Amino acid sequence: MFTVGIDLGTTNSVCCTLKDGRYEFITFGREDSLPSVFLYQDGKKSFGSMAKRKSSVYAANYINSSKTFMGSNEKVWDIDGKEFTPTDVASELLLHMYSSIQNQYHLVNEDIEAVITVPEYFTSNQIDETKKAGERAGFIVKRIVTEPVAAAIAYGHEIEGSNEKLFIFDLGGGTFDVAVLSVKGQSANRVFKTEKLGGDKKLGGDDFDEVLLNMMLSELRKTKGINLASQSQSGLDAKTYANLRLKLKFAAEAAKRELSEIDSYNIVLANLFEKDGVQHSLDMIVTQKQFEDKSEDLMDRIKQEVIKVMKNNDLSKDDITRVILVGGSSQIPFVRDYVQSFFNKSPYSDIDLSKIVAMGAAQLAYNTAQGIGDVVQDMISHSLGIEIVGDKFSPILKKDSYYPIERTEEFTTTADNQSAIEINVFEGEDIFNVNNNEFYGGFELDNIERAPKGVPRIAVTFKFDESRLLTVTVTDMKTGSTKTKTMKKG
Repeated sequence: MFTVGIDLGTTNSVCCTLKDGRYEFITFGREDSLPSVFLYQDGKKSFGSMAKRKSSVYAANYINSSKTFMGSNEKVWDIDGKEFTPTDVASELLLHMYSSIQNQYHLVNEDIEAVITVPEYFTSNQIDETKKAGERAGFIVKRIVTEPVAAAIAYGHEIEGSNEKLFIFDLGGGTFDVAVLSVKGQSANRVFKTEKLGGDKKLGGDDFDEVLLNMMLSELRKTKGINLASQSQSGLDAKTYANLRLKLKFAAEAAKRELSEIDSYNIVLANLFEKDGVQHSLDMIVTQKQFEDKSEDLMDRIKQEVIKVMKNNDLSKDDITRVILVGGSSQIPFVRDYVQSFFNKSPYSDIDLSKIVAMGAAQLAYNTAQGIGDVVQDMISHSLGIEIVGDKFSPILKKDSYYPIERTEEFTTTADNQSAIEINVFEGEDIFNVNNNEFYGGFELDNIERAPKGVPRIAVTFKFDESRLLTVTVTDMKTGSTKTKTMKKG
């Protein structure tokens, strides 16, 4: 049995295995990090760096940051007459990883077990779709684990104390997660327990790229007199405009990486585009200080989340024994400086921040296959429950409950002599208006006790397992009529 850990990221994805006690990374060409991008053109599929290169010509055939739409029924990319959902794109990326694993390790007819990571805020539906994508690609998905937990596991070998409290600061490509985890025990008997959660699901490295992109657009308006905020304002045709925006986006990504290492960076894009017979180029210098000043709003959001998690949970900075940085954008100097200043301690970042999550997932995948090692106690990120009379929501499994978990509550009928009852499952926190939560699926139980309203006793059991799948069982206590369903979106 071959085991891997997969960090399926918004910007980049990493796949890792544990071999002879050492971490090894799956390579994609010459790289051990796969840009999470996909290009479909003339029936052919391209991934990662190859897709990026081709996108300069085929921008309309290119998909990036698809993870931000995972679980959405509305988001569909139509390319050359073929439709791709976010789950489809994830499946294609994971299938590319699967083939790369087979080729690198010469696997023939051997099962590949995987632990795949997700952001802490992901809903159960998004987790289901992630698991579905992994299974479509051919993996045996043993577990879905959150990114902060995976990062903590990767640092497990570095932790010598038997009672630690970790603050995980995870600034990835599309999401920002913060979590407080306790680690108890030593060696192979550690217990990793999530204690507090926070973050911003609409904040990530892509937003810092956008800051640099807007700086370039401003420079082009000032020096070239052209407004590239939209195609209509630019005066360019759709294909030229789409290709130009991608070139600028890639330049912003490169500038962000460089500004994590040096104080200033010269962005040079020769022959960027042609308009009215004139070739236009871009040549501008961006400093770390300029980048920091323009990122002030983003940093305010980051600071608010860190303070909120600490304050709302009565945590002092002295309670935190270690701060761990995760995610490529945590390397931005002013982000790292803020974390160090806030906690008054140097954050741990000696492991490659872009690989740490996959490493922890690989360790967990290996341990799971061997039946040894770390115990992980993670939290439910969103409450799960059912719709009740008056369009209200009754949570059965509450947010921040530890899983695996099973809980039963009793309900009854709202009309005389009902013969069936409808169970509609939702996920969210609004108890007064169920429609403000996310509908997760439903089904009907028939052959229930015919009696005046309020008399029948209907037991509703929610079971949430280690792989974060929800199973709902509904039973009429009088007739014995029962129905069980593993919930899927829709």
